[in-house]
Formats: sequence, C-alpha cells, structure tokens
Amino acid sequence: MKLIIKNTIKHSLLMLSLLSVFALSAQATLIETHGGLELEASMVTLPSNSSGSISIRECDDCDRITLKTNEATTRFVIRNSDGSTDTVSLKQFAAEMRMIDNRDAMVLVFYKLDTQTVTEANLISKSGSGKTGKPARNKQNDTSATQRNWK
Repeated sequence: MKLIIKNTIKHSLLMLSLLSVFALSAQATLIETHGGLELEASMVTLPSNSSGSISIRECDDCDRITLKTNEATTRFVIRNSDGSTDTVSLKQFAAEMRMIDNRDAMVLVFYKLDTQTVTEANLISKSGSGKTGKPARNKQNDTSATQRNWK
C-alpha cells in the first residue's frame, strides 16, 4: 500500500512539473497595436476632408498630437442617447459636433500605433439627446422661440 501511495505521489509531482513546463512555454507576448484616447470634444480638431488628419490636445498644457485619417479605413461613429450607434461621414460627424456643447461631449479616438492612423472616432454626449442626445443648437432654438413670442 505504501508503495502505491509513493508511486502515485511521484507520478502526480512529475505530471505537475511537466504541466508547468508546458504552461510556461505556451505564454505569448502581447503586442500593443492600437491606442485609444478619451477627450473632451473641445480638444479635438477634425480634418477638412476624410483623408486628412485629426489634431488632438490631451490637456490644456499638452502639445498637439496629429493623427492621420483615411477615407478607406477611418470610421466616424455617433453614439446615440438610446445606446445605438450610427456610422456617418466626416461631414455629418463635424456637423453633429457643431450642434452640441463641446464641454458636454466626449470623443473617443482609436488609432494604429505604428502608422498613427485613426481607425475610429466616436462622438458621445454626456447628457444625452439630439443624435447624441442633446437638442441641436439649443441656444439658437431658444432665441428663435423667444423672438416669436415677442411678435
């Protein structure tokens, strides 16, 4: 009986050491390929055309970072207040950014580290409305309503 227990323990230890060796050799090195930034909309300057570059300032005292955009590989996404998303053109994305209060919106920018090329830009309103959750051009709409009441 003692011999069987000793052999079982020896076999268990041998198996454990073999599994440890295989586990160590199976580890892979993770290579970071993409970066991501979460920014206030006021810190982002969009390109004038879809094959241009986005200019980003991560903080008031930070230098600007320039990331390339490419019509074929850069997606512009608007996250709606209901949680759904719309992939839009750069022109539509820029129009939506102009309609919201920049302090009330975030832009998430994802890019390839090796080429510094934007793969996706997401516009998210913190308060939620319009496409992004906020009524478009709030101040202008309020002014127009006030002017109508005075007539």
